[in-house]
Amino acid sequence: MNQSLLLQVNDLRVEIGRSDRRVRAVRGASLMVGRGSRLGVIGESGSGKTMMALATLRLLPATGMATGGEVLYGGRNLLQLSEEEMQRVRGKEISMVFQNAVSSLNPLFPVGQQIADVYRYHEGASREEAREKAIAMLDAMGIPDPARRARAYPHQYSGGMAQRAMIAMALVCSPQLLIADEPTTGLDLTIQAQVLDLIKEHIQRSEASLLLISHDIAVVAESCTDMAVMYAGEVLEAGSLEDVLGKPSSPYTKALLECFGVKSDERLSSIAGQVPDLRSELVGCPFASRCEPVQDVCRQEHPTLREIRPKHWVACHFA
Repeated sequence: MNQSLLLQVNDLRVEIGRSDRRVRAVRGASLMVGRGSRLGVIGESGSGKTMMALATLRLLPATGMATGGEVLYGGRNLLQLSEEEMQRVRGKEISMVFQNAVSSLNPLFPVGQQIADVYRYHEGASREEAREKAIAMLDAMGIPDPARRARAYPHQYSGGMAQRAMIAMALVCSPQLLIADEPTTGLDLTIQAQVLDLIKEHIQRSEASLLLISHDIAVVAESCTDMAVMYAGEVLEAGSLEDVLGKPSSPYTKALLECFGVKSDERLSSIAGQVPDLRSELVGCPFASRCEPVQDVCRQEHPTLREIRPKHWVACHFA
């Protein structure tokens, strides 16, 4: 594994659901997270972003399973580690901030205790040391009166405060990689900006890496150094923020960017057609049915993710 890489996902495949209606949620996705980089993964709902992240930490739902590929971290394939080994990785080396923080926190225990328990488990700290660390993390997240708030339960937190508490829990052991899955969902714009700033500040201060999952290009553009675009369970384009936003080469990336701009008649653009049915095997390019410059080869042959310029990868026959 390249020493400059922290995480490398190679040809990952994930299936979800019962045997008679299994969905190929991730279909050969590949991406790389460099040390100290901030990678944003964007795509429509159902593109496989969250399932790829959950598979990385082996947290797929009961009906889900990784059926192929590898997830390399520090030279180890996380998909082959025992559950005991993965428990030492989660929270300590790789942490995740989930969507909807209020429901992710345990309603039966005070928030501070939940943060302290993570710290005690991974760092072997005393109960008092862990309690002080939890209070310090809540304070660092900008939560007022952190000692009192540490004794409060999740239902006593607002959405923005709960999200900050989740970030505090994810960062309490100074992980090398933070995975943030739609971390600002449901928050107003002011709180959203504050949460993103907190994540960036702590990532930069600890020289860690970030994998940010979002459907909002603006959030990724504000927070990340690199970008990957997913569609129908695949990565169709990846590279630096400057290359992907400034020189998009995948027709899907171009269409997606147009959806975030307003035309002269003040109407928002949309991509015609529908996402393919992921319950069936796909032939050719997954975007072929919605692609305007589509050719016969696009419908017949699956494009591989290839490097069209240094550190800029695109899965398109004509990139």
